[in-house]
Amino acid sequence: MKQIIIAKEASEKNALLAMEMAHHERTARHEQADFVAMLFHEIKTPLTVIDSAATVLEHLDDGHRHETVQRYDAIHYAVERLNRLVEQSLSHERQGLDDIHLNLQPTDLNLLIRIVIDSFHTSVHSLRTDAPVPVPLVQADPELLRIALANLIDNAMKYSPPEQDIHIQLDLQPVTIQLHVRDQGMGLDKPDKIFDRFWRSSRTSNVAGAGLGLYLVRRIMHAHGGEVQVQSTLGQGSCFTLSMPWQ
Repeated sequence: MKQIIIAKEASEKNALLAMEMAHHERTARHEQADFVAMLFHEIKTPLTVIDSAATVLEHLDDGHRHETVQRYDAIHYAVERLNRLVEQSLSHERQGLDDIHLNLQPTDLNLLIRIVIDSFHTSVHSLRTDAPVPVPLVQADPELLRIALANLIDNAMKYSPPEQDIHIQLDLQPVTIQLHVRDQGMGLDKPDKIFDRFWRSSRTSNVAGAGLGLYLVRRIMHAHGGEVQVQSTLGQGSCFTLSMPWQ
């Protein structure tokens, strides 16, 4: 009888272990599916730049070679960004942001801001920057931070009137460094929901999107030990703040 009880307990333990392993496998597959969806969302931004720049080139016939070269540069930069993003995101280390192994390195946020702004230079919006000089280097994954900042700027452009200024401000605090992206667009009706996966306001139904960009931004900041916050007023615009430790 004792041997039967021991065998039964061992069988129950094995069954429990098998259930836990199956649960972990389902969770891993779900996270991978989420990340692939976010990857496709991120790919849309450089593709938009490619399409916009190519359209301008097709209609450009003013004889000014400098203008043509600028737009070719925009195309090359966007393609390079797309290739780099796909290669890095599909590597083994980036199969989900919850347990991602960050490629930490000393990062100059002023330089990062300039790189991101340059990728939007064909936009009709004016991008204004305000940053202290010099600013301390932060230990971060520059590619992921670039994705987060580009998402915020892209959102500000989508929900702001054409030719409206968008302000990018770098603010140094005693233990954190903050990056603000401020627009004067439509504002948010439910700012507490904006970072939820797949959530989109009914007021933005006429703007293309999947409700993944800000969710991705939040996961990137959490991976860095930081956070993203928003302050918004309907009809007056929004201010998104990326905050992370710098010491």
